[in-house]
Amino acid sequence: EYMALMQAATRHCRKKNNNDNHNNNRNHSNRAAAALVMERVLSDLAQDVLVPSRPCSQAIVAWFEAQNNNGNDPDTRATTKAESHHQEEEEIAQIQQLLQKIRNDQQEQQTTVPLDVPSMGPVVTAVKKAATNSLAPWIISHSCPIDTKTGTLLDGCLKGCSLRPVHIGEDTWKFMKQANETIVQKGGLEQHTSQFQGGKKGKKRPRHTNRNEKEERLAKWKQLQDFLQNYAPFDVVIDGANVGYYQTNFEGAPRHLDYHQVDWMIQHLATTKTKEQDGRRVLVFLHERHLRQAPRDYQGVIQSWRNAGQLYVTPAGMNDDWFWLQAALQWKCLVVTNDEMRDHFFQMLAPRSFVSWKERHQVRFSFGEWTGSPSLPSRAKHNPRRARQVLLDFPEAYSRRIQRVQALSSNHEKYGDRKLSLTARTGLVIPLPKRGDENRFLDGKHVETDETAPSEEFYLCICPST
Repeated sequence: EYMALMQAATRHCRKKNNNDNHNNNRNHSNRAAAALVMERVLSDLAQDVLVPSRPCSQAIVAWFEAQNNNGNDPDTRATTKAESHHQEEEEIAQIQQLLQKIRNDQQEQQTTVPLDVPSMGPVVTAVKKAATNSLAPWIISHSCPIDTKTGTLLDGCLKGCSLRPVHIGEDTWKFMKQANETIVQKGGLEQHTSQFQGGKKGKKRPRHTNRNEKEERLAKWKQLQDFLQNYAPFDVVIDGANVGYYQTNFEGAPRHLDYHQVDWMIQHLATTKTKEQDGRRVLVFLHERHLRQAPRDYQGVIQSWRNAGQLYVTPAGMNDDWFWLQAALQWKCLVVTNDEMRDHFFQMLAPRSFVSWKERHQVRFSFGEWTGSPSLPSRAKHNPRRARQVLLDFPEAYSRRIQRVQALSSNHEKYGDRKLSLTARTGLVIPLPKRGDENRFLDGKHVETDETAPSEEFYLCICPST
């Protein structure tokens, strides 16, 4: 849908009437109106689609190429009559009102969380060449490499610019915490009228109507809230069930989770040094049934988690996801899980906020080669099995999504036959698909399967020349 809207705006921008003064003004009005639509669509696209497909990126390029062609046409330099100028202002005002109405409708139909959508504009340049009075062209750089440690672009018209991490405002944090609490306490948000839970988990379960069950549910949730208030924030929370059941779906596998895997994760995070500290404060969340199901051989390691203050047991009849999610939101800390949490952002009705939070705070994991006991923490040496390497995929220093960037350098450099002032450079950066890309869209399903796609990160960069 976004791509179709951008293509329509580009076609509208290219429309030309007869080359007289009145129609020239009409052309200018068409382009101004199309630019409003393009800027709005591009801004929403940046929120909803982390990495656009190649055809979508080509549609963005087509818009800016159309601007370059139109910038050299005589009709863009026509003198606007006062009457035509007034008509143009009225038409643009009407389009702005319609776009705002769409945004307001989205707000009412979805959530009460503020729809803070940073603008990806401007999408037309206001700079003119002195010699010809025509608009300065856009420079488009394809396949620009990046330093994945710093997020700094290494080539192209925006070389030296750095991508930033997506910002999560306090209103968003507050809303997500309140939404999760409402789902737990009341069974869902009032605006959530779907009969399904989301995440392919089927229809919603009946809400608790028994007064005693409801009171017990609220009391258990109150215990969590008191815990979060009374304890200093942890650095990492762990979805214990997700870690414990990792790769255990094989013939003959025990029905209980793998407690060794949970212990390896806890010990790795708690003992691995970071720049700020010797180890992280770790808290693992496990449903009480996993402790009841644990064979006797594992009781010792579970007790060691209790003794170290690293275990929170979630009660029967309640989803353990609610608990570790609330802790992660309250403490604004990292969460270790491979769970896509599609049901949660479906029920919260705030997919943009949820995807941004996941991008900046979710740590994905896997387990690597087996290691010998001498390299294990002291309490793990006596485990009957060897340990496996813990492999963690932490959030990047920057967000791999469409964004505007600005250079801070005061140098000048030559790019082709156009000179760019680095001090004034701002431009648009669009990530290109790479092989194996996953979770690029809100549904979390899209996977880049094209074997011709590069395995490294590359970006499309667009900025106006001076």
